[in-house]
Amino acid sequence: MKFKNLLSIFILMILFAPLTKAQSALLKGTITDAKTEEPLIGATVMIKGTSKGTVTDFDGKYTLTLDSGTYFLVYKMTGFDDITKTITVKNNDTIGQNFEMTEVTKELGLMVVTGTKYEKDVSEQVVSVEVLKLTTIQNSNSKMTESLNKVPGVNMVGGNISIRGGSGFSDGANTRVLMLLDDVPLVGAENGAIHWDALPLESVEQMEVIKGASSALYGTSALNGVINLRTGNPRSDVPYTKIVANFGGYDQPKEKRYAAWWKTDNHTPMFGGISLVHRRKFKFFDLSFGTNYSQDQSYLKYNDQKKFRYNIKLRRVFQGKLQGLTIGINNTFAHESGNQNFTWSSFRYKTNADGAVISNVDSLIYFPYAKDAFLDRNLNIDPYLTYFNNNGDKHALKFRFYNSKHIDSELRNSNFDPFALPNYTINGAPLYSNTKQYYGEYSYVKQMEKIDLNMTTGVAGYYAKIDSKTFNGSHKMGNIGVYIQAEKKFFKRLTLSAGARAEFSKIDNIIARKDIGFNDKKPVLSPVVPVFRLGLNLQAAKGTFIRASFGQGYRFPTSGELFVLTSKAGGKVYPNPDLRPEDGWSSEIGIKQAVKVKEWFAYFDLVGFYTHYRNMIEYRLGEYVNPNDSTVGFGAQAQNVSKATIFGTEVSAFGQGKLFGVPFNFIVGYSLTLPFESDTLKNLFDTKRSLTNKDAPTLDFRNIHSFKADIEASYKGVTLGISMVYNSFVNRLPESSTGFAPGILDYRALHHKGNFVMDSRLSYNLNKKSKIAFIAKNLLNTEYMLRAGFIEAPRNFAMQISYEF
Repeated sequence: MKFKNLLSIFILMILFAPLTKAQSALLKGTITDAKTEEPLIGATVMIKGTSKGTVTDFDGKYTLTLDSGTYFLVYKMTGFDDITKTITVKNNDTIGQNFEMTEVTKELGLMVVTGTKYEKDVSEQVVSVEVLKLTTIQNSNSKMTESLNKVPGVNMVGGNISIRGGSGFSDGANTRVLMLLDDVPLVGAENGAIHWDALPLESVEQMEVIKGASSALYGTSALNGVINLRTGNPRSDVPYTKIVANFGGYDQPKEKRYAAWWKTDNHTPMFGGISLVHRRKFKFFDLSFGTNYSQDQSYLKYNDQKKFRYNIKLRRVFQGKLQGLTIGINNTFAHESGNQNFTWSSFRYKTNADGAVISNVDSLIYFPYAKDAFLDRNLNIDPYLTYFNNNGDKHALKFRFYNSKHIDSELRNSNFDPFALPNYTINGAPLYSNTKQYYGEYSYVKQMEKIDLNMTTGVAGYYAKIDSKTFNGSHKMGNIGVYIQAEKKFFKRLTLSAGARAEFSKIDNIIARKDIGFNDKKPVLSPVVPVFRLGLNLQAAKGTFIRASFGQGYRFPTSGELFVLTSKAGGKVYPNPDLRPEDGWSSEIGIKQAVKVKEWFAYFDLVGFYTHYRNMIEYRLGEYVNPNDSTVGFGAQAQNVSKATIFGTEVSAFGQGKLFGVPFNFIVGYSLTLPFESDTLKNLFDTKRSLTNKDAPTLDFRNIHSFKADIEASYKGVTLGISMVYNSFVNRLPESSTGFAPGILDYRALHHKGNFVMDSRLSYNLNKKSKIAFIAKNLLNTEYMLRAGFIEAPRNFAMQISYEF
């Protein structure tokens, strides 16, 4: 009897199941871009106060099943204004709700992901963030390093990037700033270098710069900051293509005695390039492609270079049962060849009987100490997967295979087959550098709108293998870290953020160990390194945001610092396998004020910062022993600085939009940075020396004062832009610098007032699709150095033509 009753109930459930299901209401619709009328992929539709929601598919469509009742719906899409809608549904209803979303108008609409691993308005960040848009980069025909030099608080010292004085010069290696390409790390495993010209600048839509320690989220290389390049994706069904071509030449140096090369070769050194970007959607996937070719005869003797790169992105956004799932693969390749002028040959001058300078003797600052041919190839392949469930939670899997090859000058000057690289050896040691790196990361983002809490957690790691004569053989390295960060908003105005990371690193048999004890005399060395981060952001008034943060940083020495043994400009770079990991912490307090005048928006920012390092790694010049043959020679070696303290202040402003109907954009900033080799500030003051005194123990290759401005305005198709950079005199170089760059101390005695460089640009829109621009860099033809022994470019002119279709 019981069995019959159960069977009857089961049959009734099956028969009436469709009727029961029909009692629910169905909400459906399409979300489109109000400007282009194209569907928006990945827009979220959430029921406020609950975790229920959905995501639009490849056609911008969505469906949501609801019970009878009244609901408060929120439609969201990154870069667009939110839409809120209250609806009342009844059982069996089918309601259509189509919406057109408009681009963000609140504040600046600057959405960044670098500080939190999910999109967030820049004004609500707990750390300092600077943003460069594509137009700022492209309109000035800038290289990546030139673009970064426009960011307040950021300085390029040769191939090294320094944020708030955090780094000196080490020929591109030993970076403390992590480079991300579409949120995935892209730093050379062999020496921590960033291959600037391999980055797909033509495809970048936004560059985000995080200042200060970010190791809690990003690991060992983010001791001093993070740069994230975010490339573009198709936004409509209409294919988009843009071609940009430029060509130009260098003027003679201001000092005519230095112009011997121009006179000898009887020509003006030229440069030029062309880039293409194409994006489109197909039925089941979308495609983004970019490529660039450039050639530079250079203003320096034996510094000619040719460069080619491409990047391609394929993405599939699923719908139906797999709605919320996106898979894709990105690929970037770069090939560079030519010659490198590392440092000048010499600098000499004449003096009279009183010691006063009469004239310069030669022009050898434009000639290299040694000719160095090179060939570099960099390849990365990045498959990824992201999934948004119905609750809006995000799961992400990211992978990267990275391969970097560098051909030594011994091969470049001979007939060689680049496809037979393993065959090129001397005494069994490879004459090339070949690095392979495998990176993987899983991250999970939980956004709990009901309690205003966001949580990010994940695990990341890499394995790399290096084969190189330069690195004295083969080396293997690995790293793994787990992280968690939570942000909680209180009273709709106060955001508190806390994060932590635990990390393990190893190179060959060397395991990274950090002293986690509280007594310097009794160190407690741990192979698992913990770092922490805290921050807050308070919206004190409308458009006024106060922030404060504290972050720990940590960096394990690279293979380059531990093992590299190579020749450079007549000297050598020596290994130091006894290097200890460097660690530290940085703190800041700042205030950001947003201003809106009709269609024009601006941010004004004031911040004070303080950073302390322990066992900081800096390259020092001197006499060192070659471990292979015990000979002694002059060169550079990475060494630990016991303690370092850097503090200062920074004021910046960023604005964009239309001011009284005229498009007007700018980024302006001033930085005061005081970097010292000292345990604490107290020790500096105890010596009774001025903080800016030449005898003060400042760190090498730093500027105390830095001012930057880039301003652009448009009217009736004509755009005028001007860029200005002032850096104060670098008041300290490494000891024995004369051996590094002959005559450098004499040159600095004659040029000791800092440098001011100004660029200008003028463009005209021929029609809606094409534009022509004239660009002048170093307009005043200033002779200056950013690092010792290397003169920057004299005045140069370029024409740029762009066409969109």
